[in-house]
Amino acid sequence: MRQRSHRAHVTAPPTQGRRCRRLASRLARTLAVAAVCGALSAPPMAGALPESGPWPAAADQDEGMDHDMGQDTSHEEAPDGVHEEIDDSALPELQTYDPCFEGKMAVGNTVTTVLGPIEELLGQVHVEYQWMRDGEDIPGATSKSYTLTEEDGGANVAVRITASKPGYRTEERISCTRKISAKPAAVRARPVRIAGSPKVGRTVKVVGPSWGKRVRMQYRWTCDHDTIKVTSKPRLTLGPEFAGCRVSVAVRGFAKGKASAVKVSNHPEVQGMAMTLGAVTLGISTTAGPQPVTEAIRAGTLLQATLAQPQTYPDFAVEWQWLRDGVPIPDQIADTYLVAWADAGRTISAQAIATATGYEDATSLSEPVAVPEATQPKPPPDTRRPLPPRTPAPDQAP
Repeated sequence: MRQRSHRAHVTAPPTQGRRCRRLASRLARTLAVAAVCGALSAPPMAGALPESGPWPAAADQDEGMDHDMGQDTSHEEAPDGVHEEIDDSALPELQTYDPCFEGKMAVGNTVTTVLGPIEELLGQVHVEYQWMRDGEDIPGATSKSYTLTEEDGGANVAVRITASKPGYRTEERISCTRKISAKPAAVRARPVRIAGSPKVGRTVKVVGPSWGKRVRMQYRWTCDHDTIKVTSKPRLTLGPEFAGCRVSVAVRGFAKGKASAVKVSNHPEVQGMAMTLGAVTLGISTTAGPQPVTEAIRAGTLLQATLAQPQTYPDFAVEWQWLRDGVPIPDQIADTYLVAWADAGRTISAQAIATATGYEDATSLSEPVAVPEATQPKPPPDTRRPLPPRTPAPDQAP
């Protein structure tokens, strides 16, 4: 059977009355074709047809149909050399509807054809697809779905379907056209946050809803807005450089054909590890080193503070502060202190303030030492004789 494709025009779904009339018309055509085929395939009755010679004029039917219906015999000869063809317009019409396609009409997105009621008959109906750009066929775009490319930006895109079924006319329909946005769609960014204990030595991770299966993620970790590390893994072990700062992560998603998107997490403060300090002891500074305090401290004595360090820490440093009766003495921040007259009757102590990378600041206070009152001597008595009163000379008038 030789079939001709018919490009269908956009029509609305038939009403109930139109549908009934159409079905009746199809049934009549089908019965007519069956009658013709039955007459052609039946053996001639005695005396009805000559044994040789042309067929009667009543047997002249539409071109293209043979005795078996559905086989192309346009190049085969019927009995006695008579060619018979039946027009495919006699075949019943395949009920189809105008297709459409759905999806976001922007570069990088995928759109999918929707066939309507014909979807229920896909097991029996063969459907071919051809996507078009500005009325021209797109090479290789012959699937039900199509991913919009940069060439589609600003163009009008449509899809043409060709539906066929044995014993029915082949139908071809074109969907409505849709204009495609030239600006690529962006990746859908989702909220992110840092989970875990923000302490030096611990591992934190990024949690939140999925951005999609085809989205590639990048994580930029920062400390007080300074970039520390850029990685593709959502986990990070907090090193000493994070101690005391606020850590955050900027998550960026990438996808083929789409613009990237960024989301920034919360920014918790990172706590350093605890540092253990030894005791601070006070001694009298000598050329041989600090000596224990075994006698009363007097004004002019040079005290020296010493910190017992049980272990070493990275970038360890110590600052000192001397105190008088527990109150810091201004500008006394060295490890030595010269006892002054103002310290008489007071107590003197020293405090060590230690810092190390990745650790919390730690302090250690010494035991106070007392400066007795006798440290300040009384001024010696005035033993000088008083001078006699001055008398005027005789030659001077009073």
